[in-house]
Amino acid sequence: MKFFDRVLAVGALIYAALFLSVVAQKKGLFSSDMASWVQAFGSIAAMWVAYSLARVASRENDRRRREDQIAVTAAAIELVVEIVSVFDDARETFESSERLGQERFAVAQKAIDRFPYASVRDTVVISALRRAENAFAFFEPRYETFMSANDRNSPKARRAMDKMIGCSTEARSALQELNAFRNGLRRADLPPLWQLLGQGWDMWKRGKPTD
Repeated sequence: MKFFDRVLAVGALIYAALFLSVVAQKKGLFSSDMASWVQAFGSIAAMWVAYSLARVASRENDRRRREDQIAVTAAAIELVVEIVSVFDDARETFESSERLGQERFAVAQKAIDRFPYASVRDTVVISALRRAENAFAFFEPRYETFMSANDRNSPKARRAMDKMIGCSTEARSALQELNAFRNGLRRADLPPLWQLLGQGWDMWKRGKPTD
């Protein structure tokens, strides 16, 4: 039986006991002192039931809010994964004459345009999304500059390469931040020790070098 159901059952028993005590007092089965004690106990118990129900309702609201946050964060993670995937695909063409098609960038841009930003409430998610999107916006023109260069070791081409590396690093950092935030939401209902261990794991992963 869930806690909410138990509280309702206890509450029902308390109100039944109060009702029976009143009836018993009127029938002369209880002394007035005994009935007063029963009613006092029932009043205290009734306040406990009211408090417990409010607490359960608050926890349920928190749980639903976290579920919404997790869903939005998961969607943000999918978007940033798509952006990072574009960067990885582009990197594979650096040593060849083939270019990444414009349609590949267009697919990612369409995903950015269609993202439900109005549903995002967490500043962590908003910040990570903006960082990844800015990285994407800066990446494509640098990619064109690099791929159009006759000499890819020229200063201009090297600057474009450095900018692309910075864009990729920024997007991957945003992705790590989103994953850590989602993990924190998932751990909210766990005991404190498990939450602490999970936070330590996230810190260790963020400290690992990325490719």
